[in-house]
Amino acid sequence: MLLFINFVIYKGKHKFANGSFSRAIFFMNFHTGGVKVKTSNNSLLFSSIVLVACASTSQAALIEWNGAEGSDFNNAANWSGGVTPGVTDTAQFTTDGSHAELSDNASVGELSADVGRATVDLDGNNLDAERGVTVKSQLTIKNGKFNETVGDSGPPKIIAVGNDNISDSSLVFDNVSFGDNFTNQGSLQYEIGTSGAGALRLENGTSAVGQSAMIGKNGELSLSGGSSLSLANELYGNGGRITIKEGSRVTATGASVANTKVLVDGEGSSFEMGPNGSLGTAKFQNGGKGQGWGVSLGDVTIDGAGSSFTSEGVSDVGKLEVRNHGELIADNLNLSRESRITLGEGKITTASLDLNGGELSGSGEIKGSLNNTRGGVVSTGEFGGSMRVEGDYTQDESSKLEITLGDWSTLGGYELNIDGVANLDGVLQINLWDEFKPSIHDFFTLINADKINGMFSDFVLPDLGFGMHWDWGYRRSYSGVNSFGLRIVSNASGKPVPEPYVLVLMTLSLAGMAGVRRFRK
Repeated sequence: MLLFINFVIYKGKHKFANGSFSRAIFFMNFHTGGVKVKTSNNSLLFSSIVLVACASTSQAALIEWNGAEGSDFNNAANWSGGVTPGVTDTAQFTTDGSHAELSDNASVGELSADVGRATVDLDGNNLDAERGVTVKSQLTIKNGKFNETVGDSGPPKIIAVGNDNISDSSLVFDNVSFGDNFTNQGSLQYEIGTSGAGALRLENGTSAVGQSAMIGKNGELSLSGGSSLSLANELYGNGGRITIKEGSRVTATGASVANTKVLVDGEGSSFEMGPNGSLGTAKFQNGGKGQGWGVSLGDVTIDGAGSSFTSEGVSDVGKLEVRNHGELIADNLNLSRESRITLGEGKITTASLDLNGGELSGSGEIKGSLNNTRGGVVSTGEFGGSMRVEGDYTQDESSKLEITLGDWSTLGGYELNIDGVANLDGVLQINLWDEFKPSIHDFFTLINADKINGMFSDFVLPDLGFGMHWDWGYRRSYSGVNSFGLRIVSNASGKPVPEPYVLVLMTLSLAGMAGVRRFRK
């Protein structure tokens, strides 16, 4: 076939799909019939009519390793056909126990492991895999550099690990650096357990980068020994699990892992998941940290001193547990009727925690305002305890404060400490801890605040037995009313006989209750 070929010589730099050239290059426009002309201030155009018969100068080949254990990766004699794999070839390991060592830098089209266990020891050298790595068995790459000089142009470079036929397919990068130039990995993508079970493990200071990662339902991503994975775009989870430990770190521009189990364990370990991400079942423990922006929290546990999750913007909460001096830090927290937060000597730092019908229980600290609204519940937990609010506490008429009382000598302190204003309404419910039985003259200061406005509209109190009943009142400081409490008074005659305590402004005697009784003030 006759083709018109227009050659355009550009003097400047141009970037092809496979790289950039600074010298003059040729553009060729192929067309049949007519004359197609391109002009440019920096080009020289000429045309010719030629008969073209095109064929590839090189064909991609599958070249299998057949060397002895520890043989030279760069030696052609260790590969099938006596040919060292090149930049268009697939270098494949199909023999269990294969072990190759690089004596110099090397470039292949793809690295593949199909059968058994294989090891590639880089020995401080760099191995480029232009199309990526495919593992259906077990492959370890260690002690050197990977894809350090591969550019970000061309088709995606895929690192895929998984096999439908075996349960322990894995790719391990052990003490491997992916290079200092992050932009060079713009097209590197990870597929972990998307085709059968598969695990990607980064160990012993490995620093990996890439564009995105997908974890399948049988996939596992694990980092240990101070390793890191930095993704320019999203980390997706469609099941599977992520484990980050021993001071390792995962950073992604965004992370949607609501269906993936996440564990961040140990001081220095972190998961930075970008804006508007989602966490499903996740645990941050022993100093492990997480960070995001406007993150949706599913079933999340923050456990231990130094353990934390920080979310800028407004965050949604499903089920959250913060214990043993762990901390959740968020600009604002919005709960729903399905939301549950449990504190076990944990801390929440936020400008505003809005329950919106959700539930907050346990003992710990809220560093910010707490709004118990729209049918919400604040509870000190079934085993008693106390809660501190470093801000205002507001409870509307539809919501409830539930306090569990126990042996005062073992519990101590106020049940609800408010470093601000307490605006009270709604229900106060009192439960008794375990087998605790209050006695005559027992006194319980339930709320301490800078100022108290309003009063509960309903009380739900346990039966004290014959001759005893509940009495409640305020206590005023010079700055105003600042505490509210309950006490046990005698009722031998069956009539209210309250015994006023110091600076009582108002008391209301509650008598004649059988079991748990609700009444309005």
